Amino acid sequence: MTLDAPPPPVSTMRRDLISAYLASGMKAASWAVVTAIVVRYGRSENLALLTLIRSTLGLLSFSTLGLAPAMIRMVGEASRVRSVTAADMYDDPSSNVLSYASAGLKARSRNDPSMTVYANGLLLATGMALIGFVLVMAYAASFDTLHQVPEIPRLYVIQEFVMLMGGGLLLRLLSDAPSARLQVRGYIWLDNLLLAAGEALWAILTWQFTDTSQWAAISHSIFVPGAAFFVSGGILLGARLFAALVMDNAFSYRPTAISWHIMRPLLGFGLLVSFAQLADFLYAPTDYILINRLLDPAMGSVYAPAVQIDSALLLVVVAIGNVLLPKTVLAHVDGNLPLVRQYYARGTIASTLLLSLAALLVWTLSRQIFTLWLGNPAPATQDILPLILIHTVVGGSSAVGRSILLGMGKVKPFTIAVLVAGVSNVILSYVFVRYAGLGLKGIVLGTICAVVGRCAIWQPWYVWRSLRESPSGK
Repeated sequence: MTLDAPPPPVSTMRRDLISAYLASGMKAASWAVVTAIVVRYGRSENLALLTLIRSTLGLLSFSTLGLAPAMIRMVGEASRVRSVTAADMYDDPSSNVLSYASAGLKARSRNDPSMTVYANGLLLATGMALIGFVLVMAYAASFDTLHQVPEIPRLYVIQEFVMLMGGGLLLRLLSDAPSARLQVRGYIWLDNLLLAAGEALWAILTWQFTDTSQWAAISHSIFVPGAAFFVSGGILLGARLFAALVMDNAFSYRPTAISWHIMRPLLGFGLLVSFAQLADFLYAPTDYILINRLLDPAMGSVYAPAVQIDSALLLVVVAIGNVLLPKTVLAHVDGNLPLVRQYYARGTIASTLLLSLAALLVWTLSRQIFTLWLGNPAPATQDILPLILIHTVVGGSSAVGRSILLGMGKVKPFTIAVLVAGVSNVILSYVFVRYAGLGLKGIVLGTICAVVGRCAIWQPWYVWRSLRESPSGK
């Protein structure tokens, strides 16, 4: 007898998108609130330390090895199978996930195969989190050696804060596993609400934990926001795990088989996603190196505000890509290519329009924005801003195509294209500066060429070609 999972809830694209934007907005708002509390009640150095440690610990996201999108794809594939035997799995080569998982499942198992993939993914995520925490402890122990921060507070306080912030981040990353389960079951809106609540909780707990009368006594530390971040991360993990159980009616499932045959493709898919993410270091970080070596290092202060505007504008479209990834997975494994084509066309058009309007607004108000933000109109930054906004619009509008390709399982060509574009950016930027004498504009033009080649030429061609194929890729 096979237990069928309950039918997915009635959901709408509007509800999912609103909740996704709420989650993104709450993430930015919580950071703003916490930094304001640190500045108001702590020492001025605390904000610099908080920013330094948080940005450095952000590298821990690579410790998950791209497991979240891998689980969304594979759990989504397996969720479409309700009754499976080991013989079926060996005999049906078109069922990719099941062929991987065949050695780990028994014919008498009652489990929904997607639950087996989920359980293996959750175990894998837990192992990665433990490895990540070892890295966090190593970073905490060597903090003073690595950063050489002047007038550093008592070292044990910094070590405690690093471990709390690192632990909180790892708990959030671990919660991506049940998040993947919720998303492919149709509870995208619920998962986004839980994420938004977790971010709001960080700000609320930081405020509640901050006893103004005692803050002066611990003003040398930044312990409070770290503790709040850890607690809110643990609550978010617990909420997502519980929601995945309740919404999936999974309490009656038998223990699932743990199998390397399931973990291997999860790792393979995730590693390719991680390599694609690493290509981000071939853009702005590498551009700063080229500026320091080929131009006046002071030009970095001209380039930096424009890059921050680029990052801020990308928040306008990130929610669309996040929502379309699980929806694409489900539509693709059902063989509903017309729906996937609709997702791609409408999502790309919407992203392009939103980014174009936002970029036009920023360009029109750039003088006022820089004056309010930096205290001066920053004419040199305004000079390169239009070029920055071009690759913001072109690159940002490709976020939907990324979700479509990952949702269809086309991770290898996507990763290769991203890496090729990243390397091209470095080469073209170097040539434009070193040989064409274009200065800082040459740096930006190199990025534009790389982004246009990948996002405006290769990706649309490859997505439409893939959508003309059968769901199995034959």
